[in-house]
Amino acid sequence: MWHYIYLALIGLCAGAAAQYLMPGDDPGNLDNAKGIAITILIGLAGSFIGGLIGGIIGLNASGFIGEIILAVVGAIVFLWVYKKIREK
Repeated sequence: MWHYIYLALIGLCAGAAAQYLMPGDDPGNLDNAKGIAITILIGLAGSFIGGLIGGIIGLNASGFIGEIILAVVGAIVFLWVYKKIREK
């Protein structure tokens, strides 16, 4: 149970940070519950992508801060790809 709460917390932090660092038209909006859920999903997808990128280049995210950094990088990549697809 606590593991899922931990994942949601990392997802929320990473998604919010990625949206702050990449402003613009994206699906997450922290003004309502739906937007917070989408932000968490963006962050969770980002943590997955960041973990893959970290594994490919040989980085090991140890601790909360390391996991957040990789998750934010992955969420930024996720948002960038989302915006490129949406432009077409």
